[in-house]
Amino acid sequence: MKQRKVAVQYVELCGLKHGQRGDYLQSALTQQEIASQLGIPERTLRELLEIERKLTPEIKELLDTGIISKTSASKIWTKLSEQEQKELLDELGKDKIKEMKNQSYADWFYF
Repeated sequence: MKQRKVAVQYVELCGLKHGQRGDYLQSALTQQEIASQLGIPERTLRELLEIERKLTPEIKELLDTGIISKTSASKIWTKLSEQEQKELLDELGKDKIKEMKNQSYADWFYF
């Protein structure tokens, strides 16, 4: 949770260059530069930003409280639309999701 929030705030403060456009912010940094300054791999930064952008507040809460892992948030939950996230959470409930945390991801689809 802390790593995600720090990364998001840092990107907001520095600005993130998008492509090669020079019209955004002259002082904006690339993902590679931001990741380097934060001391994390660029891939991790991309995952953190994707989690922040795509997850519903309810799913972020599950992540922040340890009910789901960063890996499942990044590899599974971010692939679902906002509506699909809500429907899956409603159908399974927090307790079932917590149980599933210790199972392999392939098992998720055989419950």
